[in-house]
Amino acid sequence: MMKHSSLLLLEERYVWGLSVRDLYVYFLAVFGMAVGFGYSLYLGDATRFGDEQLYLDLGRHLSEHSIYSKDGIHSTSERPPGYPFFIAGIMNLGGGILAIKLLQFAFFSGSLILVHRILTQWDCGVAGPIAATLVFFYPVIFYTTATIYPQALTTFLFLLVTWLVIAKNIDINRWIIGGLVFGLLAFTTPILLVTLPCLLLAPWILDHKRKLLSVVLFMGITITIITPWIVRNYEVFDRFVFISSNSGLMLILGNSDLAEPNIGPRTDISKYRAVASATTSNTAEYDASLRAQAIEWIQGNKTKALKLYLRKFLNFFNFRNSLASASEEALWKNALMFLTYYPLLLLAVAQMAFGHGGKSRLLEIYMCTCYMLFALFYAIFFTRIRYRLPLDWFVICLAALYLRTRVMSFAAKTSTST
Repeated sequence: MMKHSSLLLLEERYVWGLSVRDLYVYFLAVFGMAVGFGYSLYLGDATRFGDEQLYLDLGRHLSEHSIYSKDGIHSTSERPPGYPFFIAGIMNLGGGILAIKLLQFAFFSGSLILVHRILTQWDCGVAGPIAATLVFFYPVIFYTTATIYPQALTTFLFLLVTWLVIAKNIDINRWIIGGLVFGLLAFTTPILLVTLPCLLLAPWILDHKRKLLSVVLFMGITITIITPWIVRNYEVFDRFVFISSNSGLMLILGNSDLAEPNIGPRTDISKYRAVASATTSNTAEYDASLRAQAIEWIQGNKTKALKLYLRKFLNFFNFRNSLASASEEALWKNALMFLTYYPLLLLAVAQMAFGHGGKSRLLEIYMCTCYMLFALFYAIFFTRIRYRLPLDWFVICLAALYLRTRVMSFAAKTSTST
């Protein structure tokens, strides 16, 4: 039995014309959908966080009144519109919270398949099935998928553009589709634009054909996707707003008198809000005022701001957050997060430090660079676990690559000894 198991790991086997590894990952994807359906039914229509209701309100007003607004009257640019448009689309089809969650678990299942495909196209063997399995041992992803948050959609889009563009051999069509996907990603989670340099350098690092044309098409399509919304913001607020106007709020929450690395939205910024409210007339001006006050504070407190930045960077790798919704904090949840995140992170670090530099090395460097860029950029504002979850899939991939080496070594020794 051990011999057959070893051969299954060492060789690519097929059943009914399908790879056993593919079948295993497809099974996990179906299993994830089934469990997600049950979990969503258990949770019902209740929301647990304030942001969930905000996203629902934005989607509902888009669906019912064709206005991007929190109250159905006044236009806003407070949040990136991709996820609210996704919610509005479901509502237009008659769906509600349960339908939103079910589709998010479909994105979760699709992401399982994508991590497998990403690793497979880099000839990483059993790393794909291992990565798909490890996701189930990191329950915070499953937990967040069942909330009205954009992380599941963001993860799927980010992994999809990675699969399309970060490959050894691709054609121009994948760059065209990649530009479309990245435009939707920027429309949903603009901060992931920080990974754009990694994508744009890929054609030269991987020595693709028609490098410049690929990048021009990719960027042209991405810009085409996001430009109409930027024009909309300018027409509504009479000022340039790049996709959304919440960077000022994010900046003041992480850079002000009472800011701390791990409290985020719980930071008392009432005096800054009072100044912004007294001098502005819409959400774009309000956010600009908060941003100006944050920059003023940073310039007046350079040493304190630098120390705070370094602490926020380290907090990016924290296993817990101080949540505004105290009911969602529990000792067992923090312990579970500690026991699941840090082993994955340590395995990922081990792969980067001690990996054998095989065919997948460029993929590993891409994943690690994206993760660190994201950490460095988010520390400018403030860090939360759920913000990093789309990139934690890269940590899982790196951990899977490390385990792949150990599993294959064990399988080879077992095969030889028998």
